Amino acid sequence: MFEQLKKKYYRWKAKRQLISRYAYLHEVDTLLEEYITGKILEGGSEEFLAKGRKNLITKQQEIVENSKFLDFLRK
Repeated sequence: MFEQLKKKYYRWKAKRQLISRYAYLHEVDTLLEEYITGKILEGGSEEFLAKGRKNLITKQQEIVENSKFLDFLRK
């Protein structure tokens, strides 16, 4: 009985901590996406723009993955 309660408590606690961490990470990635977009729009060399676009795609993919994981945790 005690072991089952302990297991449920640890699962609940882990879930809450993961939700808060990934929600924070999601916001950080969103801010970085906005920053990178702004830098790309300002212009620059072709090399800089290519690197910026690559970073932007990576951040957008991370945002999608974090959103999916948060939705899974919240269910």
